Amino acid sequence: MALQTALTGEQREFLEIIDRSAAHLLQVINDLLDFSKIEAHKLDIAHSTFNLQKTIHDVMQELAISAQKKNLQLLSQIGPDVPELLIGDAFRLRQIVTNLLGNSIKFTESGHISLTVTRKGEHDGAVELLFSLSDTGIGIPEEQQQKIFEAFSQVDGTLTRKFGGTGLGLSISSRLAQLMGGRIWLESTPAVGSTFFFTILCEKPSENRVSSPTLEKNLFWQKDAEPAKHEVPGHSPTLHILLAEDNIVNQKVAQGLLEKAGHCVVVANNGREALEKYGAEDFDLILMDVQMPEMDGFEATTKIRAHEQGSERHIPIIALTAHAMKGYREKCLAAGMDGYVSKPFNIKKLADLLHDITPHPLRDKT
Repeated sequence: MALQTALTGEQREFLEIIDRSAAHLLQVINDLLDFSKIEAHKLDIAHSTFNLQKTIHDVMQELAISAQKKNLQLLSQIGPDVPELLIGDAFRLRQIVTNLLGNSIKFTESGHISLTVTRKGEHDGAVELLFSLSDTGIGIPEEQQQKIFEAFSQVDGTLTRKFGGTGLGLSISSRLAQLMGGRIWLESTPAVGSTFFFTILCEKPSENRVSSPTLEKNLFWQKDAEPAKHEVPGHSPTLHILLAEDNIVNQKVAQGLLEKAGHCVVVANNGREALEKYGAEDFDLILMDVQMPEMDGFEATTKIRAHEQGSERHIPIIALTAHAMKGYREKCLAAGMDGYVSKPFNIKKLADLLHDITPHPLRDKT
């Protein structure tokens, strides 16, 4: 939030360094947590309906600025026979694509990076999708190509010092692809470039449609062009949001981010207070911490859903939780929640989730 205030050049430089360092540290922690959950067989793969085109579009938009800084072309293409709506884990798919594209941008100094998605086949009613990510980067020697999928591994130790990273991204991506019914592999030529391939299986909703050919191909960044902005000013309504959170620091951060995005936020300090404010005002969205004094988020959500019975009203409730262990997502859904966002609070992740569960978009207006 401080970066969005009036600052001197020196203050902005220091804050940007802090922001980058914090983001890197958080990525290291998240990688280690994901890896430990996978090793302990405690990572669940979700089975929710998602829009594949939007998922890919969001990843490309997130990485467009990084590609722009290196004057790299960033392209994506989805085959016309690929279903637009699928059932699977959009978050983990986004994680794989982000890892692979992020690596390509990191190790490519000139040229282009492209992502294509094609329909490979169908098995027992599930669609097999093939993702191909090509770059014109430094390439990988043949003797190193399998090693890079091992945990804490990079092709060359000097690359760790130059580019950073935990050496877990590709290992996690490989495990995630396996958990989603697929696999990952690559073809690479040193000094020419690399192509990473991975497959996943996704179910089809009962009513489906294929992607529109007119939206089939997108160029997200090329030299001398402006990268598309993820947030579109003036295209999202102000939302009335109830934030149920007992931690004062989390309250301030979440409230500040949401209000900066142009939304109206009412804060409740516990589940009981959340119920009282829910009964007194009409809200478009409830953000519900699951662990609160007096009444936790699960009980508060159950009572709200009971109150809604017999009416057509269904207010979206999103859990705010630091837990991501096996079975926790199911516990949130069983209580009547529509989804969850892991702490620390991230408005981009919340916007993506809200886009999938409600007609009301949540977009930053700044």
